[in-house]
Amino acid sequence: MKRLFTVFLALSLAAAAQAMINLNNADEEALKAIAGISTVIAHNIVEERETNGHFADLADVDKRVKGVGKKQIKALTDAGAVVAAYDDYGAYAANSK
Repeated sequence: MKRLFTVFLALSLAAAAQAMINLNNADEEALKAIAGISTVIAHNIVEERETNGHFADLADVDKRVKGVGKKQIKALTDAGAVVAAYDDYGAYAANSK
């Protein structure tokens, strides 16, 4: 029983970690893994962020990224994507460019 609980806990933590994709630091590979996000859209998100700075929120992504509309915002939301000011290491990341 203890082993089953451990496996369940490990799978739950892995799923939770995967569900939280920060658009302010995700790479193209992570974005392409989201159902409904094409290679082109993933590239456009990363390129826009690198060129013009971090996103404020999902509405900002919708406004700034070529090819992103309601369908892609829904896919990002359904996948648990977030627009966070902090990167994976706790460093402040908002609009550094």
